[in-house]
Amino acid sequence: MYHNTMNVQRKPSITIKTYRGTGVISMTNHIRKYVHKQGKKWCVQKHINGKLRTFRRFSNLDDALDYRDRLVENNWEPLPLTDEEIEEENKAKYFKYIYLNRLGRAYVILRKGDSKYLGTVKTIEEALYYRDLYNDCQVPVPKPDEVDLITDNPYLIEGLRYPLPDKLVKPVNTSKYGKGSIFQRSKSSYRVEHGSTLYGSCRTYEQAYYLRMELQKCDWDKSQVDRILADYPKWYTWLLFFYQYISKVKDKDGEWNGKYKVVIPLEYNDGKLEYMTYSRIEDALYERDYLKEHDWDYESLVYCLDDRENPYYDMELPPYPQRKIKRIREFKTYTEEINRLRDVILEGMDNQEDIAIRLGTNPVSLHNWLMKYDTNWKDFKRLVESGEDIWSVLELKEQYFIPDLSPSMPSNYEGYVQHNGNSKRSPYRIQRKGVYYGCYQDKKTAERVVKELRKVDWDKSYLPMIQEKVGHKEFLNTKRWVYENNKGGYYIRKNDKNRKMLYYGYYKDKEVAEIVRDLLVENDWDKSRLDEFRRIAEDKLGAVGK
Repeated sequence: MYHNTMNVQRKPSITIKTYRGTGVISMTNHIRKYVHKQGKKWCVQKHINGKLRTFRRFSNLDDALDYRDRLVENNWEPLPLTDEEIEEENKAKYFKYIYLNRLGRAYVILRKGDSKYLGTVKTIEEALYYRDLYNDCQVPVPKPDEVDLITDNPYLIEGLRYPLPDKLVKPVNTSKYGKGSIFQRSKSSYRVEHGSTLYGSCRTYEQAYYLRMELQKCDWDKSQVDRILADYPKWYTWLLFFYQYISKVKDKDGEWNGKYKVVIPLEYNDGKLEYMTYSRIEDALYERDYLKEHDWDYESLVYCLDDRENPYYDMELPPYPQRKIKRIREFKTYTEEINRLRDVILEGMDNQEDIAIRLGTNPVSLHNWLMKYDTNWKDFKRLVESGEDIWSVLELKEQYFIPDLSPSMPSNYEGYVQHNGNSKRSPYRIQRKGVYYGCYQDKKTAERVVKELRKVDWDKSYLPMIQEKVGHKEFLNTKRWVYENNKGGYYIRKNDKNRKMLYYGYYKDKEVAEIVRDLLVENDWDKSRLDEFRRIAEDKLGAVGK
């Protein structure tokens, strides 16, 4: 499990943007003037004669600040290198233009200037020797395997002057087999697999991540899947608090631009929404921790933190939640309120409403306070009157955020009115819990039907009367569901919800088939009444002389 470390120190320069303001409030840290962070390096830069000039890069902030101060004293003229600086430059150039390939099994040599690929060799000594022989050549050079890189190779004879930097150290070959894999099948389906076994399909990536993480701990025991998923809300609640006050920065099109922001709570900024932007989420987490501990005093943040102590740099961070709840609040305890409630009961007050008024609240709030401690009014009152210490009995109930993993619906999804495919004649249909309530010409009429159906608890037997009341007559497509066979007769067929073809009888006359079809539509395709509908159709046609 991941832990949130709060004891941090750093000295950043920050820019705070204001949504509801007209400009940008810029707080420049003069202590770090002309020193900027680029990746993991600190760079000394200054605009001279209209051009940005980069002087040197350093691994730590103190060296960069010291170099900057010496440049200022020398009126920004180039400084002579010390013996230590010369040694550092030689060390940096020693392995220049040589990189480890993606597989970590060979060394790639690039040409000076244009970084053109020259070749690949198996050992670092051969790579250095080949680079020295041909790096400055602008004419075609032989491939590494066409050259003797062993004989007279000074790097083999004398050895390496400097140890290999981390980027040129061959990684240990590790297999991901024991860690399992997460495969995305759709926007709301993530499969957790190990080897050739499927362990579960989750609706969100963070749920799949948690399942995989916990299965690793129990050596991929598939019988533990149900238990792990049942415990997921606890981890999800922790995850939301892990990224509390941190959001993704989106561009004008609503797409994430790769940056994160720490949003300062409104109560600390006089109701103005302000935030600080970071290119790395580790920095956002680090400074968020400091601000939370110091009542969001971002002025003190400028002088107090040190990047080198950021614990998140060395941490495997959990996934940023896909469905992050904005402004999630920490769960409040009601110790003081419960003590006041106890004292009022001990004074002899008995009526719950009178007690609520005495405490300046209402009975519903009293109920919510007690629910936090997994008790109710009668049990709590009985406990207080018994004279027993309530805190030896009451225990704050663990509270977790239960994520809604169901597919998200449109914000305006109301009344069970849906689009009816590409139909122009009846573009709106009403459907509830798999029951069809007809198609309608306009949305207003459909919503009026829904309103009336709610009054009768969605009893479909009232639908014809409701449609007549709102002045609507449903249009039935006379060409749909009735098909002619090669013998000259007609049959009715329709796919069910599982796309299985169902047949509703064979008819010699098309008119009979159409009437039966209409009756089936009106009665939710109740096949058990098929004989009844057939007799009704035949009687109706007989009555009109068919």
